[in-house]
Amino acid sequence: MRKKKANTTRVLSVVLSLLIVLSVISIPTFKAKAAGTVDDFVERCYTVTLDRGSDPDGFADWKGQLLNGKSVGTNIAYGFLFSAEYKNKNKSDEDYVKDLYMLFMGREADEGGFSDWVGKLKEGKSREEVFAGFANSKEFYNLCEEYGITAGYYAPGFDRNQVNNVNLFVERLYQTCLGRRGDRDGQKDWVSKLLNKQITGIECARSFVQSKEYINKGLSDEDYVENMYKAMMGRASDEGGKNSWLNGLMDGMTRDEVFEGFANSSEFAKICETYKIEKGSYTAKDIGTYYIYQKMIALQDKYPEGMPWTNANTYKGGGCVAFANILSDAAFGVDAPYHTVIRPTYEDIRVGDILRLNDNTHSVIVLKKDSECIEIAEGNYNSSIHWGRIIFRDSLDNGQIDYLISRYPE
Repeated sequence: MRKKKANTTRVLSVVLSLLIVLSVISIPTFKAKAAGTVDDFVERCYTVTLDRGSDPDGFADWKGQLLNGKSVGTNIAYGFLFSAEYKNKNKSDEDYVKDLYMLFMGREADEGGFSDWVGKLKEGKSREEVFAGFANSKEFYNLCEEYGITAGYYAPGFDRNQVNNVNLFVERLYQTCLGRRGDRDGQKDWVSKLLNKQITGIECARSFVQSKEYINKGLSDEDYVENMYKAMMGRASDEGGKNSWLNGLMDGMTRDEVFEGFANSSEFAKICETYKIEKGSYTAKDIGTYYIYQKMIALQDKYPEGMPWTNANTYKGGGCVAFANILSDAAFGVDAPYHTVIRPTYEDIRVGDILRLNDNTHSVIVLKKDSECIEIAEGNYNSSIHWGRIIFRDSLDNGQIDYLISRYPE
């Protein structure tokens, strides 16, 4: 028994010795690179460019700009590299390029790249232009992704604050519409087009809403309206406003018309002004019945029930034709084209269409339609204006309509 115990003791001693040796030997381990934080990003900007740690006030300011959506990564980097403190270091072109490599790529310069960038500076390229080359690199984009911030796109030759503002405008569309940060190529494309006034703010926003990625989200009407508030007004919806839009959609308004309402709003105009971009304007292409009805019925005060109206009243024709055209232009716009359908069926009729009835003797315009009847407005009806007469489907299906004039796109 004693011999066995002694052997056991020697084995334990050997194992313990091996463990001690292994603990001393450096064994390589492979771990996924931990994602940095906004704090880490700001601190490395201080360390790389100013050769010092951060001061509390400065650190809080830079961090706040990133967390509160006031700056993108390229703008923060610019603030350090073109600060008075950095400039006062009077760094050579060579040292400047070395700093760019460390700040934007997190590494030492490679020999070929270093020579190329220094050569560009010696040939007359400005430090801002070389800065843009590094700021817009794929390496910096990936670095910012690791830190969880938006890199942004830097465009030399424009006001720095304007470039930052346009980046923020594009980023908010990515975040609110697509639920993600902008991809490198997409961010560059949208920012460049907005800065060079190739597109307006509305055109940019419309492109996001029309994108396959957005459509594939399959938003409900309620989610779509809420998204419009966030994307176009920068806020959550108010109950009254949201319910109004939802009721409109239920009554036949299209999402394109909802977008038109938000795009042409004063709140979106203020957002575009804040980001210093041209807003533009928008007219819905996909026209529903809600706005058509609203625009026609809005004229009821100007042309009240019973107002005298005869063939002496003219507008693109006289009498009943004149009144129908007044309402049609109000609903669709004076430049909207006309097209005619001879002997239409009930299914052909839409709100806002002009119908020629009674053996080609009287014109009316459609205010409402359901499966059983239409509601119309008409001029020169017993020599006056009349709103709300009902015509049932049975009579219309029996060939009472001579022709239909529509302003909807064919």
